[in-house]
Amino acid sequence: MGSYLMHIGITEKVRRKLKLSTKFIYGSILPDLVKMETGDREGTHFLKTIEDKDGVKRLPVIDDAIAMLSSDIDKEVRLGYIAHLIEDLLWFEKYIPSFATKLEEGKKQYLADNSVHSAEEFSKDIYEDYSKINSYMVKRCELDYEKIKEQLKEIMTDKEYEFLEKNDIMRDVNEIDTTKVIPKDKLNEYIEEAEEKVEVVIKELLGE
Repeated sequence: MGSYLMHIGITEKVRRKLKLSTKFIYGSILPDLVKMETGDREGTHFLKTIEDKDGVKRLPVIDDAIAMLSSDIDKEVRLGYIAHLIEDLLWFEKYIPSFATKLEEGKKQYLADNSVHSAEEFSKDIYEDYSKINSYMVKRCELDYEKIKEQLKEIMTDKEYEFLEKNDIMRDVNEIDTTKVIPKDKLNEYIEEAEEKVEVVIKELLGE
């Protein structure tokens, strides 16, 4: 996803329930940190190609990640990494298609207002929406974000922390009501569903 705070918010909610450490949060943004460093989204996100009515998609394979992530990686970091992929899978498989319908000639129709846009406009608008989501995620997930950042800084490399700070710009929380592609009610639905799915898998992997 385009917002670190979406991953941090959802995973922090699970972390509190399962009494895990900040390493779990670090793992939840690690796939994107490595992708930014290497440019490799396919490998970092364990992607496979699927085709459905909405077209061709590249989606994470959770079982592959569970089987293939190195045991040399700290266990809580690995669990956070898997949480990230679960959140991405749900977002791109279920929620992104619910925001816009693909039309002929590469056009997309936004389901929020039925307006028609080019693929380029869709990409621009959804990334603008991501920038409006950060402050809302802090509020919605009851994050002590400054404390989380302090704890992450002790774990992350300087370059990783720089990536984080570049992508966690906070805008007025009320801008969540001005998104073009991502409706607030759908975002809330996603947060709840992702939290539930992540919790189930992580508890299973913890042997609970």
